[in-house]
Amino acid sequence: MPDGVIGEALETIQHAIELIENRFSAIHRPEDFVASESGIILMDAIAMRLQVIGEKVKTIEKKSPGLLHSYGIDVQPIVRFRDFVSHHYEDADYEILFNLCHVHLPDFKNKILQVLKDTKS
Repeated sequence: MPDGVIGEALETIQHAIELIENRFSAIHRPEDFVASESGIILMDAIAMRLQVIGEKVKTIEKKSPGLLHSYGIDVQPIVRFRDFVSHHYEDADYEILFNLCHVHLPDFKNKILQVLKDTKS
């Protein structure tokens, strides 16, 4: 059973995923992020939540190395994206952000939900 820090980090990740899914529901193609002011606001909000996820993944990896990997989660790209957003946000590419949300987030969500389920048992 993970300690409180890991449980809290997992719950924060789950909440961030839910917020991203809600915000991303208004985006249907990559260009929607840059076609209007509201799209840019959504892009900013989603990028910040992805940054939060990366920070919490770093926390989990530090407290329990290999835990996420045992569920098929590759920690390194998540942490690298967090670092990129933190230090080079102005260079963030809306197509990459779209791909992360559209392609990778659903699988990541399923894996995080499984980790949460197993750690609460």
